[in-house]
Amino acid sequence: MACSKRIHPHLAREIEADAEGIDFEKRLGPWKIPSRPAFLRAAHQRRIAARHRPDVALLWNRMGENWRAVRAVGGARCIYWDRGSSWLPGEEGAKRRLLDSVGGALANSNASRRMLELRWGYTGEIRLCRNALRPNMVPAESMPRHFPDADVLHIGVAARLESIKGVVLAVHALHALNARGVAAHLHIAGTGAEEATVAELIETLGLGDRVTLHGLVRNMSAFYATVDCLLHLALREPFGAVAVEAMVHGCPVVASNVDGLPEIVVHGECGRVVQPELGLSEYRALGGRIQDLPEYVYDPGTDSIREPRAVAPEAAADAVQALFRDAATYERMSASGIRRAREVFSYEGHAACVMDAVTRFHRTGRLGG
Repeated sequence: MACSKRIHPHLAREIEADAEGIDFEKRLGPWKIPSRPAFLRAAHQRRIAARHRPDVALLWNRMGENWRAVRAVGGARCIYWDRGSSWLPGEEGAKRRLLDSVGGALANSNASRRMLELRWGYTGEIRLCRNALRPNMVPAESMPRHFPDADVLHIGVAARLESIKGVVLAVHALHALNARGVAAHLHIAGTGAEEATVAELIETLGLGDRVTLHGLVRNMSAFYATVDCLLHLALREPFGAVAVEAMVHGCPVVASNVDGLPEIVVHGECGRVVQPELGLSEYRALGGRIQDLPEYVYDPGTDSIREPRAVAPEAAADAVQALFRDAATYERMSASGIRRAREVFSYEGHAACVMDAVTRFHRTGRLGG
C-alpha cells in the first residue's frame, strides 16, 4: 500500500511483477481522498485491509501516519520499521499509540533501536536489521585506493544542502586546512534549501577557487572516483548510507560521532569519527540554521539522547590530516572500508534479515535474531 500517488518508474517493473495488488492509501482510482474529515482515509485503509487480509503488515517509518494502518489491520499483525521517524518531532500521541499497539519493531541501526527505547519508552521486541547498500551503488569490483600523490587533496561531501547535514562545517574545515598550508579542494554533491547559504559562505571565506558545487550528481560512482575521502559532518544521521557508499568505492570517511554513523565508520579502521562538541549557538555563528534541527539525537558514547551538537571545524580538519599522515594508514583504511561495506551492509543480508523477521513473526509472534 503506497503513500504516494504513483509507483516510481525505477521500481514499477519489480513491484508489479511480484505484487498481488497495489493500493494507494490516499487515492481511490483517479481521485485523491481529502485529509479532512479524517475518517475518509481511515475507512479506505480498512477496506484495503479487509480485501487483502494480510498475515503481516510491515509499517515503513512514518510513525504517526501509520497509526491509521494499525487500526485498519490490527496491532497484533503489525511490525513497525523505523528508518528515522523516531527522531522527528510532532504527532506525539499517534506515535505513542502506534508503539503501544504493534507486535514488534525493526530498526535499521542500533541508534534507531535506542531512540525507540530511550525517547519513546518502547519496551516491545526490536530486531536490528542494518540498512544496506543500494544495489545500483555497488561497483562490480572495488579497488583499494593508493595514497594520493597529487599536490592537492580532494575532499568530497555528498548530502542534501540542509542544515541537518552540516555542510557549512565542511566549508569551514576546508578553510582551516588551507590556513594550515594544506592544499585541499572541496567537492560538494547535492542540492537543497541551504544552497545559497553555502555559496555565500564560500564567497565570504574566499574559497571560490577551492570549492566545486556539483549540484545534483547522477553518477555518484564517478563522483567518488574523483575524491580522496568523504567528509560527513551531519548533526543527525539515523544510519548514514552515504558513508557506506563512499567506503565501497574505497573512500575513507571522516564523520560525526552521532546516531548511526559510528556503526558504519569504525574509528581508525575505515575512517575517523569526530565528537561533536559545539553548541547550537556556535553552529548558528558558523552559518548553520538551527530552526529545523530535531530536539534530540543519540549519543553513542554515553548511550543517551541529547540535543544536537556540531563538529568543530578545527577538529574535522585534524581528522582529515590524520587520514593522510602516511600511506600505509590511508591504504589500510581504504581496503578495510571496502571489506566492511560489502560484508556488513550487503543488500542480500539486509533483505534476508527482514524477511526472516517477518516470517518468524507470522509463525510465532516473535521477530527472532
